[in-house]
Amino acid sequence: MNLIKNSKYPKFKNIYKRLFSNTKYQAFIDSYPKIRIGAVLVAILCTFFIVIATFTKLPLYILTIPEQAFTNPPQYFKNIKDISEITTTYYYIPQIPLVLFAGALLGARLGIFAVLLYITAGLLGCQIFASGGGIEYVNQKGFGYILGYLLGTTLVAHYLNGIKFNLKKYFIATLTGVFAIHLVGILYLIGIIIVNTQQVLELFGWIWALSGIQLPYDLLLSFIAICIVIPVRGALWFAMD
Repeated sequence: MNLIKNSKYPKFKNIYKRLFSNTKYQAFIDSYPKIRIGAVLVAILCTFFIVIATFTKLPLYILTIPEQAFTNPPQYFKNIKDISEITTTYYYIPQIPLVLFAGALLGARLGIFAVLLYITAGLLGCQIFASGGGIEYVNQKGFGYILGYLLGTTLVAHYLNGIKFNLKKYFIATLTGVFAIHLVGILYLIGIIIVNTQQVLELFGWIWALSGIQLPYDLLLSFIAICIVIPVRGALWFAMD
């Protein structure tokens, strides 16, 4: 250690200072990075991960209980030969956890930059949305959730600004961010349904498909994503500082 500290080579001295200046390191991981080239590149990387999440389908199994299970439980469960007979496969797309992770990691400005980059590229024609891309995508029923990413990212970033590791605060930030995204998505969905003069029952069906099933998994995975922000920020210290 002393050999490095007393080295005649400036390069080794600089490395030593960056590695062992604990005060500077702690200040960095406890706050959002400044807008520098490294931080912008990390924001672009977050955009890339959001795109990957769009096409990542995680299989989840939901328990289904038919009427026969209530009318004649012994006979119904006796005839079950495989777990697939009482479960339905549901595919979850983990976009919202990654969006809120970007806001908690980078702060409001860089987090919004990452989301805006994703939205802009999709509206300009890049096939990076779940059902394609292009300006006509604004007519899709799920586009409101994409717009909600901006609000969710902003709220999470502002709420966690300057907060050190605190599970209670992380949980509140998760609730705020996830519910903000779903609220914007549902309001946009209602507008699309009204404009297209579709039935109210269809509205409830879409809300259940886009929010009802997704919401528990969004909350769980977003909370996990936010909890790992500080160690990830510390690992990216050299890149962003």
